[in-house]
Amino acid sequence: MNPRLYPLRDNPAGLAFSLCDKRFACAAAGRRSGKTERAKRKGIRRALFGPWSHTGKARYAWCAPTYGQAKAIFWDDLKAISDGIRTDVSESELTVRLMNGNEISVVGLDKPQRVEGSPWDGFLIDEVDDLKPSFWQEHLRPCLSDRQGWAILFGVPNGLGFLFDISTYPRQFNDWSFYSWPSSEVLPAEEIENARATMDARTFRQEYEASFENATGRVYYAFSRDNIGEPPIYGGQLLIGMDFNVDPMTAVLLWDTPQMTYVIDEIVIKSSNTQEVIDEARRRYGPRVTSAYPDPAGRGRSTSAPVGFSDHAILRASGLTVYAKSQVSLRDGINALNARLCSADGKRRMMISPRCKRLIEALERHCYKDGAAIPAQDGHEHITDALKYPTEYLHPVRTVAQWSQG
Repeated sequence: MNPRLYPLRDNPAGLAFSLCDKRFACAAAGRRSGKTERAKRKGIRRALFGPWSHTGKARYAWCAPTYGQAKAIFWDDLKAISDGIRTDVSESELTVRLMNGNEISVVGLDKPQRVEGSPWDGFLIDEVDDLKPSFWQEHLRPCLSDRQGWAILFGVPNGLGFLFDISTYPRQFNDWSFYSWPSSEVLPAEEIENARATMDARTFRQEYEASFENATGRVYYAFSRDNIGEPPIYGGQLLIGMDFNVDPMTAVLLWDTPQMTYVIDEIVIKSSNTQEVIDEARRRYGPRVTSAYPDPAGRGRSTSAPVGFSDHAILRASGLTVYAKSQVSLRDGINALNARLCSADGKRRMMISPRCKRLIEALERHCYKDGAAIPAQDGHEHITDALKYPTEYLHPVRTVAQWSQG
């Protein structure tokens, strides 16, 4: 027996998803709850045993929104699961050929031409809500028509996205099914409680309970007046979070511990630049300001002279250690700040000084655009971004659970 096919911890909805023979089988489930593993095994079974509408070689694509995601999610597991039932592996094309002649390819959907042009017999599509609904309708669904192919679509909800749309399809179409289950049906209770303590309530419900959360109203809904208070007296090193919008330039000064983040001051200067903000921080707090957590985009551009120096280079030239991720997610940053303001277990791990009047106003008033999960450009986003960058760097919520079944 293939050792890669380890026993799964069965839960009712997960088992039903595995056994479903509908042409379009869909699942929205919590993180680390086995949905991807079940989909992989389901995809192998269908590639081996059908159904097929023709007698030629069948072609299948295991897909994710980007090539990098698809390779990371599927490629190593596809090789391991197919060990003993395949005849060939192409590392360059990310394709395996099974003993019955059928082929499975790992495909990123960031370029539609990777799937267009030839008919397919079946798709596995992970992280469905990172795709636009139109992508399925315009690029993927037509590829299945010639051979009456099938699709398995699954992921964690992201607001009222495509997964929410297809959750209603079984009521309209006989060839669709939809299953949903929370992480708590599979993960140990201590893992769930750990997630609850480090995530804000809305994100916890979405990520671990597979809840369809509509991102409307305030962006930082977890903030309340309970987050306002004078921090303890502290004479140690400070860090600065910065947004590089020129008018105004904004920054927050804080000190951070695993248990609590203390925001002690803010800097807001109209028609300014990076160097002027650093000078103001040093005027107020001298050499105590030792590290910066700025907008990651600042590594490639500058808001101030001398020409040719990036904002990050200016920070380093001023003696600051710069911490910035190479890639950032707007959603992950918002979730991290909300979690610090108030986690799903009701604990607040951020205290903001009353002197930070602009920051407090922005946290209370920054809202999403009407009908979209995109924050409005209402003028409040600059100083909240200045706080978001260090928070997401130091306290990210996209941590991978140590225990899972796939």
